[in-house]
Amino acid sequence: MSRLPRPLLALFAAALLFKLVLIVAFLGRLYPDVIGAVNLGKEALGGLEGYRITSKTFVGPLLWYGVYHLAGLWGLKLLNLALFAWLLVLHARLGLATFSTTTVLLASALFAFYPGTCLNVAVGEQDDLATLLLFALAVLRWAERRDAFLPGLLVGLAFLFKFSAAAFAP
Repeated sequence: MSRLPRPLLALFAAALLFKLVLIVAFLGRLYPDVIGAVNLGKEALGGLEGYRITSKTFVGPLLWYGVYHLAGLWGLKLLNLALFAWLLVLHARLGLATFSTTTVLLASALFAFYPGTCLNVAVGEQDDLATLLLFALAVLRWAERRDAFLPGLLVGLAFLFKFSAAAFAP
C-alpha cells in the first residue's frame, strides 16, 4: 500500500473511519439477507435435509455463519470493513495503471462514499462484497498479466457467492 499516493491513503483512512462510525451507529442492524444467510449456513451444517434452495449458494452462508459463530455481530461487521478496504486498494491499483492520480482520487471518493457502499459495509451483504472483491481481483489480474485461467477461476469463485456474477464472466 506504500506505493499508493498520499492523497489516496488519506482518502482511504477517512473512508475507513467513516465506515467504522457507521458500523458503530448501526451495530445492531443487519440486512435481512445477512440474517437469512447466517441462518442458512447453520441449517446447511445440519445436513442436506435442513438445506433449502434459495438464491444463494451454501458457500457464503457457511462462511458467514462461521464468522458469526466465532466472532458474533462484530465479526461480520469487521469482515465487511476488511473486504471494503481491500476493494479500495484494488480499485486504486487498477485505476492508477490507466488514469491520473486525480482521476483515481475522484473515482475512489465516489466509490468510498457512495451510499450503497456505505450501507453494504455498515449493515451487511458480505456476499456482495466478496463477489465484488473476487471480480476485482480477476479484472486486475487480467489487466496486469493478460492470462485467462486465474481470472476465470476468480469469476467462478465469485459466482459461488452471488449468482449474478455469471453475467460478468464473458
